[in-house]
Amino acid sequence: MKTVDIVVPCYNEAEVLKAFLTETERVVSSIAGYRFSYIFVNDGSKDSTLSLLREMSRESKRVHYLS
Repeated sequence: MKTVDIVVPCYNEAEVLKAFLTETERVVSSIAGYRFSYIFVNDGSKDSTLSLLREMSRESKRVHYLS
């Protein structure tokens, strides 16, 4: 199985992070033969982006983040 890492830059994205992940998961789950993971890169967000990324990474082994 091939692996694809999706790198997502984040700056004050708290309002849309979960929706982005949900919609992306819906799309990639239909692609056979590939395993997807996410690397979110927090670039100094002033909102709750970092705390949401921490929560999302605890909930899914495929979600990783850098801050």
